[in-house]
Amino acid sequence: MGREPALQRLADALATAARGRGQVVLVVGEPGIGKTRLLRQFAEQAPVPVAWGACPEHIAAPPLWPWEKVLHAVRAHCPDRPVPGPVAELLDGRTCDLDELEDVAGAALRRFEAIAQYLTANDSPMVVVLDDLHWADQSSLRLLAHLADTITASRLLVVATCWPHELGTSSGPLSRRWPHWPAPQPCGSS
Repeated sequence: MGREPALQRLADALATAARGRGQVVLVVGEPGIGKTRLLRQFAEQAPVPVAWGACPEHIAAPPLWPWEKVLHAVRAHCPDRPVPGPVAELLDGRTCDLDELEDVAGAALRRFEAIAQYLTANDSPMVVVLDDLHWADQSSLRLLAHLADTITASRLLVVATCWPHELGTSSGPLSRRWPHWPAPQPCGSS
């Protein structure tokens, strides 16, 4: 049995997204259970481009770090796709400090909108993977929440991994009612 049911669920979610019903899906499980390995296997089998970003555990990362990695992967997969200014800033490491702007909320929303437009441009199916979301910065989580609300009419599937206790907090963005599935049990477990 192994990973096959989880892989089938992910394939079904991708098929739904490919039909124009984009979504965010969480793969939830304890550390070491195989969430990343499951998504790597899914990425290898996916018939569409997969852009991968991960949140580092061992070092503090700048805001939106996993999304920077995703955007670099999208640019590599789709080099002819026009790059909006706020996305180009992230890709080139020229992020402005939003705290110094007069309209912080407006600047963040414009950046999030530009990223959403870039990810959904050309209406081609695509998968975005965010690994280890439990270590993500607040800006990355807010962008994920924004995408969950704006990609529903797109062909984008966003799949993120996180630990189960992150779903239980009522104040964080992961408390949203996104579909989430437990990761498969490690081989040899019952």
